Amino acid sequence: MSLDIKIYKAEKKDLNSVLKIENSSFNEIDRFSKKTLIYFLNKKRLWVVKHKKNVVGYFILICYKKSVRIYSIAVEKKYRKRGVGSKILYFILRFSKFLKKEKVVLEVRKSNKSISLYKKFGFKIKRILKDYYENEDGYKMELTFKNEKKGE
Repeated sequence: MSLDIKIYKAEKKDLNSVLKIENSSFNEIDRFSKKTLIYFLNKKRLWVVKHKKNVVGYFILICYKKSVRIYSIAVEKKYRKRGVGSKILYFILRFSKFLKKEKVVLEVRKSNKSISLYKKFGFKIKRILKDYYENEDGYKMELTFKNEKKGE
């Protein structure tokens, strides 16, 4: 059974929940500080995923002229493997198309278990990023939208 989730732009009241998810999802080297999360909140780049009014995940998007960059995605541990990540990606792709962007890009550790989910959504590995994460390589992944005819 799929979870009923809603996605919103983050508000200040969401920050402590986001920070808790951040700290439990990433190691000390990779995690964002509260100050960094406040920066993304103030820049309107931080989104939250809610289930029954509780923040169960978040993501950060940076929009460029022709692309959207997924800067971070995290889901609370007890909500993983329940379709939340898929719903986040589906939202991001729809949002990017709405903004008429050509592609969505992200960087990810080679060991990240989410790579298979990204591939399922059509992301392709564009290049290997040597030592991108301290002593681990990363992948630059990209999903390019095909030119879609207007009115379809």
